[in-house]
Amino acid sequence: MEAYKEVLTVDPQNLPALKALEQLYEKAGRMDAYLEVLEHQLQVTASEADRVNLLERMAQVCEQLPGKIESAIDSLQQALAINPQNLKVCQDLERLYRSERKWDALVDTFRKHIQVETDVAAKIALYLDMGRVYEEGLRDPDNAIEAFNEILNADPDHAEALTGLARLYEETEQWERAVDIMQRLVGRASSPRRSTSATAWARYSTSRCRCRTSRGASQRRLGHRPHARAEHVVHAQHLQAAG
Repeated sequence: MEAYKEVLTVDPQNLPALKALEQLYEKAGRMDAYLEVLEHQLQVTASEADRVNLLERMAQVCEQLPGKIESAIDSLQQALAINPQNLKVCQDLERLYRSERKWDALVDTFRKHIQVETDVAAKIALYLDMGRVYEEGLRDPDNAIEAFNEILNADPDHAEALTGLARLYEETEQWERAVDIMQRLVGRASSPRRSTSATAWARYSTSRCRCRTSRGASQRRLGHRPHARAEHVVHAQHLQAAG
């Protein structure tokens, strides 16, 4: 080990000596020294592919060490800056951002990932995750709605996207849009392969939103909301009809 260090004092860019030290430190479990050698290699390595590989390895080690998650994230960010097409780096960053509850950074990485992803099913999954993070993590219904609508551009009958939109349009009191989405859910749920309960729920929700749409102006003038009992009556009627 000392011999390789002596070589580096004379020639700091000697990659064979650096790689030899890297292996020795890793074998000895001296991970701090191992990371220092990888960092040294990064400084003297010109190839972008090799630099990305080094940064990924640094991130893997940092992730396993106490208090080094931010260093792992930093390494992966550098790797993605070098090669934005690297899907594995995108996925690793997404995993770490999710575990650290860094929601803004997570959705930003989702967007970068979507731009370079070529598989349609994978893009849909990313938009679905994005919509959930906007809705549940960031409490941002507008961007959640945008993400779910992107899914419908690729798959107009996507059940989870339709259900998410129905829920969000109702929560944001966009009643006409909610009715439109719920009608699509009714058509989908009425398929012979769909359950009776799903059909009943979709019909009940549609009726509820229609009720609120038609009575919205008068309710605003009177200054009150629909009674819960009326909603439950509609629900019971649809459940009875479905049975």
